[in-house]
Amino acid sequence: MKKTILGTVTALMCFILLISGAVGCKESGQAAGEAAASEETSEEATVVKETAEETAASEEDTGETIATENNSETITVIDGSGREVIVTKPVSRVAVGIQVPSEIMKILGVDDRIVAIDRVTAASDFIYSNLMELPLIQTEDNHYIIDSEKIIELSPDVFITAVLPLEGFEDVVSTLEPEISVIALSYNTTEEILANVELMGKLFDREEEAAEYMNFYKSNFDMITERVADLTEEEKKRVYFEMLPYFSINDMVPVYSDLIFLTGGSNILGEMEQMYGQVDPEWIIEEDPEVIISQAVPYSFGGYEPVESGYKVNDYTGIEAFRDSVLNRSELSEVTAVKEGNVYIIQSELPQTCVVGLAYMAKWLHPELFEDLDPKALHQEYLTRFLGIDYDLDKHGVFVYPEP
Repeated sequence: MKKTILGTVTALMCFILLISGAVGCKESGQAAGEAAASEETSEEATVVKETAEETAASEEDTGETIATENNSETITVIDGSGREVIVTKPVSRVAVGIQVPSEIMKILGVDDRIVAIDRVTAASDFIYSNLMELPLIQTEDNHYIIDSEKIIELSPDVFITAVLPLEGFEDVVSTLEPEISVIALSYNTTEEILANVELMGKLFDREEEAAEYMNFYKSNFDMITERVADLTEEEKKRVYFEMLPYFSINDMVPVYSDLIFLTGGSNILGEMEQMYGQVDPEWIIEEDPEVIISQAVPYSFGGYEPVESGYKVNDYTGIEAFRDSVLNRSELSEVTAVKEGNVYIIQSELPQTCVVGLAYMAKWLHPELFEDLDPKALHQEYLTRFLGIDYDLDKHGVFVYPEP
């Protein structure tokens, strides 16, 4: 069984760039975290260690929660990297080094507290139109390369980034702390996504809003996973998922592989030695997937032209042509998925912390189990109810093709 692997640096940067600006409603869905969750990090990777009481004990009494004379208080949180981070509340100024906290803060209705943004947030001007005039403090492929001088000048209470397989996190911490607390989120799994929402609800005193969103997420997540729970291995669909043409992942990358596993599928590359990389088409031919899912990236990347898609696109011509390009790969002409037309395109910018991607995947893989599931309706509810955006998905937007 042959396989071709990209050079380590090239593959790593492709992976980081895609997950930091991507999808998978995991969006999302998800838009992206460390390639695989560390065994040393608990499932609830980001938790509040101790919450302040209104009449908090003195520092001598607890050392964890401290009430101060100016009505502020400190709490200690354990972030996705496993660090104990002391944060002073109220948190009114935040600099974000990756898009995920921007999304969660918008869900919680506190995105007006953001004072500086990363390049992926800046590129998502439809969702974050109110943030477009803010300073850009992260522009490099490595999310830990930041404009620390600008951040210090802006004096945020917290800088929020992510746990990523990149060098530089320690430098970020040593440069900004203790004046600016640094929190790294891990969002590989559903448990971590929900833990992040819960944590930020407590940081910003938005526990009710966080609970409302978590209930929305969990109820739909449970509905999908419960319906496929009893499928036998034979009943699960064999799936080939690619982030770019012939660039794929194994089962150690839950931000993507869970889209397959949790919706009644089996990743044909699940046991691939590397977590992500370029694969030989011969391997795909040999594994003969029943379904192919290819990701549409709406910007030039890795030598590939952008696929016209997303919130600002209303014409399916671009994404349809992209699907045709997959169907017309001569080397895959005898693969079951191609012969039966089970080739689907999912846009890379679906919400990163939602269940929309899972819903579309479930509907594609097992339509007989999800006749009552409307993925577009879930996406619409997410936009209207949680992001507060006036946008009609029946009239605008291109995110999947063909729609189930």
